[in-house]
Amino acid sequence: MTSRRPEDRLALALVAVALFAAACGGPRDRLDVPTIVLTVNDSVVAPGGSITGRVVATDASGLVSVQVVATTLDSLFRQRFDVITADSIDQTFNLHVSQTAPADSPVEIRATAFDNQNFAITVRDTAFVRTGP
Repeated sequence: MTSRRPEDRLALALVAVALFAAACGGPRDRLDVPTIVLTVNDSVVAPGGSITGRVVATDASGLVSVQVVATTLDSLFRQRFDVITADSIDQTFNLHVSQTAPADSPVEIRATAFDNQNFAITVRDTAFVRTGP
């Protein structure tokens, strides 16, 4: 059995470090984060009415789905668009507001884009329930 000299161990360690650096230093796919724009048509809605608008999302690596949600104090309505392989979506939405939503209460509208690398981005807007003219 032969023992390794310190110079041999150092050379082996340098080779291992060089191999590791070469494996990690090559070109890689850049992770991309989705972008999303939410446009709500009206800032006021009557109880039992609808929130309408448009959602536009992009992601260079590919989107999986986009979801738009309207939440009042007493309900939640959701619309989901599955896109699986597309890198962009431009979609109108129409979300119901509960007939029992209290007057002057907020309606939170959230749009979330999910990409194929497990990134999700959410944007928000707010409308208000109003009764009467």
